[in-house]
Amino acid sequence: MPPNRIQSPLPTGPQPYKIAVPTNPRPYTIPTPTPAAKQPTPPPVKLTLSRDECALALGLSARTVDSMVKAGSIPFTRIGSRVMFPLAALNAWLAARTTPAQPTSAATNATH
Repeated sequence: MPPNRIQSPLPTGPQPYKIAVPTNPRPYTIPTPTPAAKQPTPPPVKLTLSRDECALALGLSARTVDSMVKAGSIPFTRIGSRVMFPLAALNAWLAARTTPAQPTSAATNATH
């Protein structure tokens, strides 16, 4: 009985060279712009702000804006059950409450 031999998993003897060739090579193509490419449409202009947007724009908290709505001290409109703030009315409201800057004494002395 011959001795037990462990067979090597590697083939023995000379092996032919094998080159891996892709089965579906993709040729390089230069992308061309489509002639009917549409320009992106700009977002619609908002006419009103929500409570959170109004608070962010004014630098206030949402609770403060709610208090001002309840007191009627800020321009707003109701659309259904939503409270909305028209941009034109907010701009006019801010302009009416803006005080012009007073010249400082140093600036007054420099001009005289």
